[in-house]
Order: sequence, then C-alpha cells, then structure tokens
Amino acid sequence: MLSLHWDWAMSVRLTKALSSGKRFNILARACICSTLIAIDGPLLQRASSVTHVSYRNPTTLGVTLSPEVPHGYSGEYKAVRASLIGVPENFGTADAYELLMNPDFSPILAEWAGGDPISIKLDSGSPDQISAHIQAPALARRRCRTSHFSGDYTELQNGRPTNVFNQMGVFVDFGLLTAPREGINMTVLFSTNRNCNEDNITQVTCELEPSIGLYPVTLQRSVATLVSPENPAIVAVANNTGVRPGDSISEGFTVSTMAGIVSAAQDRYNTEVSFGRVRRSPQSGSFQTGFFSLGFSDYSSNTCHGYRGPTEVLMAGLNDLMFRVGAKAATVLNNTDQAADLDQGLSMHQTVDAAQIGSHNVYTANYWYFLAAALLEFLCIACIMPLYWGYWRLGRSVSFSPLETAKAFDAPIFAHCHSNSLANKIASDFGERRVRYGPIADPLESGSEDSKTAEKLSFGLSSARRLLASDTVILR
Repeated sequence: MLSLHWDWAMSVRLTKALSSGKRFNILARACICSTLIAIDGPLLQRASSVTHVSYRNPTTLGVTLSPEVPHGYSGEYKAVRASLIGVPENFGTADAYELLMNPDFSPILAEWAGGDPISIKLDSGSPDQISAHIQAPALARRRCRTSHFSGDYTELQNGRPTNVFNQMGVFVDFGLLTAPREGINMTVLFSTNRNCNEDNITQVTCELEPSIGLYPVTLQRSVATLVSPENPAIVAVANNTGVRPGDSISEGFTVSTMAGIVSAAQDRYNTEVSFGRVRRSPQSGSFQTGFFSLGFSDYSSNTCHGYRGPTEVLMAGLNDLMFRVGAKAATVLNNTDQAADLDQGLSMHQTVDAAQIGSHNVYTANYWYFLAAALLEFLCIACIMPLYWGYWRLGRSVSFSPLETAKAFDAPIFAHCHSNSLANKIASDFGERRVRYGPIADPLESGSEDSKTAEKLSFGLSSARRLLASDTVILR
C-alpha cells in the first residue's frame, strides 16, 4: 500500500518525484519529464518569428505635372529702378519691381506657406509607397559668387558696433531678373563671430534660372514628398520665360512667368537682422531666428553670436514652391494653353520609371530552437511510453471513473456486481440510485432525509456498519 501511495504521489507532485530517493522509478521520471515539457512552449515561440522585409518592385507611373512654369502663369511686374535699401554699394545693386500675383497662383502660395501636402495627379493610385524621379519646375544656380568680409567688435559706440558690416547678422533679398529671360537674383549674407571680437561676414549671390529639374520623390497614393529639393538634377533650361509680343498690358505692367514666385520669396524670406537691431524680417518672424547658432543678447555681455548659412534652406523652399506650381498648373490649364505656354516638345503628361517600395511580414524559423524543442518532446515521449508497456495484460479497458475506483476498492454497494464490470455496466445497473462518498449517518439513528435515501459508496465508517479488514486485501 505504501508503494502504491508513493506511485500516486510522484505522479501528481513534482516535489515528490524529486525527493523520492530509493523509490525513484519510471513513474517519477515520467512526472519530471511531463513537467519539463512546459519549456517546449517558449522554445517553439523562439523557433518561429515574424520579420518585416522590405521590397522594391519596378513599375511605370503616369504623372500629370508641368515640367516647367507655364509662360505668364504666376503674375505681372512693373519695373522701378532702385538700389537695395540699407545695403552698402559694394554689396551690389539690382532692379526693383512692383509685383502682382495672378489669381491662379495665390492658392499655391497659401499651401506652400502652410506646408500642406503636395497633391499630384496620377493615372492610377497605389496603396504602396512609390519612389520615382519626376520632372518638374526647378531653379538652377548660375553665376554664384561667395565673398568674405570681417570687422572688429572692439570698436563700440553706445554698446553697438559703429561699422555697418559689424551690424549685419543675416541679410536675405530676392529680386526679379527680366533679361534676356526671367530669373531670380538671390543675395544672402550671414555673420559668424570668432573669439567674440572679430565678425566674419559671408556674402553669397546667385542668379536662379528657371529650369526643368529631376526630383527624387516618394508617393503615397497621390501625395508627393520631395527628397532633397534643394538640389535637383537639372535636365534643361526653361526657354519660355522671355517677353513675348502681347505680354505688355495696361498701366505699364508686363505678364510674367516668375513675378509671383519672386513676390512669394520676398514675402517669406527677405530679411535684414543685425545683433543691434532688426530692420526687415518676414511676416512670421521665424525664418531668421532658426539660424542663430548661439543665443541672442546685448553686445555689452561677453556672449559670442553667430548665424548658420541659410542658402540651402532657401533653395529647398523655393524648389518646393516650383514643384507645387508645376503640379497645380497641370490641373488648371487646358491643352491649348499647355501647347502655347510650354517649350516646344514638352508635355504635362509624363510616364516615368518608378519602384513600389514597402514591407511585408515574413515568417522565419530558427532551427536551433526548433531542434531543442523537438529533442525535449522526444525525451518526454521516451519517458512516458514505458508506463503503457504491458497494458494488454489487464485484459480490459481502464479509466479513472469513480465507479471503477469504488469497485476496485470493494465498495459494499457494489458487492453484487461482477468483479470485472466496466464503469458503463455499473452505471446502467444502478441507474439514478443515490449514493454518497464518506461517512453517513445510520438510518436507525438519524431521521434525516439524506440518511434514509443515500447509501455508502466507498470508504468511511457508519455507526451501524464497520469496515472489516484483514491481512490480505484482494481488489476485485
């Protein structure tokens, strides 16, 4: 009986199996293995994983977008000869113009200033992200010159530098060029300090020529995102910006391809900021402050000030505007206007090579974890299989039915049943007869309803009936 109890205890409690000592047997080993099989779950989880794999599939894309700014699209101008206000003569002079924007151009300016997504017309949309190179209007840098000046901060008058060079922090100016073709004159100055005493001023002047640029673009459905718009590859120069017969209109104004774009650049970027004062600044006031490399304070303090060069940021913003003009013009101009306002041989309908890019889930297997899990499973099978060896010697099917258990331990209520009766046979013989496990009251000593109707199923004592035991107990 003690051996039987230990076999049961080792089968249900791991601690009993581990502490069985000399009683350790195949049942204890099977218990340990069946417990260790829990490790199999984490191993199988590590054996399979999901990774995001990027793909790039070549495709073609139909785009409706003007490769250059249509002639006379953005506005009008009237020339007035003037010098750049507040700039020394050796900084250069340029023509000044009264500029007007066309009604079709004003919505583009609002979207550009607000940083709205760029929407372009595609022949067919795609839920995947698309990478492509698209031809669109661009500004090419021509005849750029860089000069350097220096000044001495030690010469102060009332806490401010006396020299105009030393008063300069950031200066940005855009002007319209009209001959022989329209363009933009860009003048940029910015100062940096060295040893808190010497001011180094860098001057960059460039002529920006309307051109056709090849932009790297990513597309999600019909929304375009420009990649490095400050320096697109220049495909060709736009030759449609010169003055044509009939461009002169009333009150001295001339139809212009670039006037609206120059006006937008002036409104947003023209800036003249010094360490001692601010003379001109954009309406938002945020452009120049983004280029402070150090904090702003009065010259009386011992703080060095400086600015970063804004040229690349300016070019990125202007080309972003040019791209938007090409996208918008393609949606508002009819075929007749397109043929007349673009250079010969150009079309607003482009077919470009592109690539669908994205990622998808790929299931991968780590075979080392899978091998460890498989070995553990086979080990457990090898430990448990011996328990079933010789089951045929029983000569009958065995279950954990409580009726079979009670019959095996010779419950008095089953005394008349055949010794080899199965659980189904016992259940059908007794039907709905009520029984109870454990001690019950003697029917003669208790008047309870339970005691009158229930019969003893198994172990325990009653006051009227005692369990008889002998040295040898035969389980039937």
